[in-house]
Amino acid sequence: MRPSPNVTSSASPVVRYGMVEHPPLFFRDAQGTYQGFFVDLLRYVAEREGWRLEFTEAPGERLVEMLQAGELDLLSMAPTPRLERLFDFNTVQHHATWYTFFTRPGVQMLTYADLNGRSVAIQRGFYAVSELRYLTEQLGLRCTILETSSMEEAFDLLLRGEADVCAAEQLTALSFARRHNLRRSPVVFAPSRIYFGTTKGRNAAILRALDAHLRELLDSLTSPYYRWQRKWFYDEELTFFPQWALIAFLCSAVFLVLLGAGVVLLGRKERALRKAGERTARHLAYEKVLSDCARLFLTPGEGEEVLSRVCERLCDLSEVSWVAVYRNQRHAEEGYVAQLVAETGLSLATPHVAQIERMLFREVPREWVAALAEGRPWQEDAGALQERRELFPVNTGNDSLLLLPLHEGKHWWGTMVFAGARERLWNAEVTGILETVTNMAGTYLSRRRAEEKLLRLAATDGLTGLSNRRAFFGALEREIARSTRHGSPLSLAILDVDRFKEVNDRYGHDAGDAVLRELARLLLRGVRKEDFLGRIGGEEFGVLFPETADELAFAVAERLRRLVEQHTFSVDCERGRHPLHLTVSIGVAPFLGKGDSACHFYRRADGVLYDAKTSGRNCVHVWRSPDEPGETEKCTETFRAEESKE
Repeated sequence: MRPSPNVTSSASPVVRYGMVEHPPLFFRDAQGTYQGFFVDLLRYVAEREGWRLEFTEAPGERLVEMLQAGELDLLSMAPTPRLERLFDFNTVQHHATWYTFFTRPGVQMLTYADLNGRSVAIQRGFYAVSELRYLTEQLGLRCTILETSSMEEAFDLLLRGEADVCAAEQLTALSFARRHNLRRSPVVFAPSRIYFGTTKGRNAAILRALDAHLRELLDSLTSPYYRWQRKWFYDEELTFFPQWALIAFLCSAVFLVLLGAGVVLLGRKERALRKAGERTARHLAYEKVLSDCARLFLTPGEGEEVLSRVCERLCDLSEVSWVAVYRNQRHAEEGYVAQLVAETGLSLATPHVAQIERMLFREVPREWVAALAEGRPWQEDAGALQERRELFPVNTGNDSLLLLPLHEGKHWWGTMVFAGARERLWNAEVTGILETVTNMAGTYLSRRRAEEKLLRLAATDGLTGLSNRRAFFGALEREIARSTRHGSPLSLAILDVDRFKEVNDRYGHDAGDAVLRELARLLLRGVRKEDFLGRIGGEEFGVLFPETADELAFAVAERLRRLVEQHTFSVDCERGRHPLHLTVSIGVAPFLGKGDSACHFYRRADGVLYDAKTSGRNCVHVWRSPDEPGETEKCTETFRAEESKE
């Protein structure tokens, strides 16, 4: 579209837009840059039309005067008889709004009569102010109206108790009201559609361009217009259907059904009302499925279990006969291969899982993989599926397939596949619901991945990579419970590096840390697969021996002692790499069964470790009951005697 001559004749025409500060529609951020829903919309159009935008912020009355004088090119307004005489408007609305009342907890506002004797705070410069005055005058209410310069200032008056009620737009004020635990009244007023207005007789080309782009944006559910709405008007709390809203919606539906029954009895518009009832029931089913899926994603459980239950819930939609979730697995020779994670649907003849795992990315056309990797859905009708029987072994009959990419953050995690009749499954509304569920599944996978990473970090020692003290004692509690339940033996060894302080004093703490890391790797090679190794603190390590009596635990501990004694460590010093030999002292204690506690168990092992340290170091001591004196020294000496014979 060519720019209007009334704007400018330069290569980059200037379009001047004015608006009252009204987050999230129009406001400035901390850097002074204009932001908001209207700003994103105008920038989108300006980029495609080659306009250069200039934004002006002023009170509503001043903006009207500036537009009338030709100092502005565009305003967002609700047309009224007075304004339609002064200005020209485009024909496609870019925003719809209504006002409601917000109160503090404990203050009821159920009818207009509740305004009597109260003060109402409202942002000036909008049509709703005059509408509110008109309503109170017509109803004969004694109501004080406090006009403020911004919506935040109006809410501040309410929070400070200087106003009893705050009147504000439903969508723009809902997030603020929820943060401050305010109550929303069911009473609404000043419903209006917002259009772009311009000076009378000028800028007709601008209005035509706006209409063309708005029609294009509103006709597509995947257009940026709806993404801007989600960005500025909704948050995570608003994406789930609250119980009170469901009750209100059901009550409204009952009222509509009763009203429709009365009209049907009169014989008027029976067919139209029947279709409206079907449409309402379908929308209720959609909302119920979305609400149930959201609740499942918030329920604790394993990933595959949750995804399977979501698939089962999606099959309750009449448009969907089969649902499956596939996870990508990368293979160098075969490219992407799909692993079946979850699948449900009784109306299809499902083959063996090994057949289904060939279903997606091993031999599919490249354009399918390219579309899914870019985040675009892919649709395949029944006719094409008949020609690809070897690719899709699932017996889909006359059903078509809808493939939606499943992203874990920015990573393409896998694909959700839906089967159903073409004219019902590919409906824009159904596709939008399935895309919403797929996005929720991606958010759920991202959250699970972050939680697992945090759990790993919380249980890992940052220096050695072994389990840290907290994780080690958690494993100790679990093994004690298992040993008590099954009556199986359990032993604990505590290992301490002899004279490690001399290593830190002589070579520095960085060298000491390197030695501890090398020691951790050495100990990992020495313990058995079923044993649990962790760093308790400093140069002290612990080893749990499940289903192991103290004699065998002693043998493993002695093997670890010799492994460390015979190993040559290497540290950095001024002269280069320096060889270093270390020894360890180890205390081993058995679990005494029912009645024994983790605290006493650990203290016994720590006590015999102290005995090993004080008796000369570089040895293994085993705890024995008091009626077996000298048994510890005997075990140690016997083991070393056998070693010398070898």
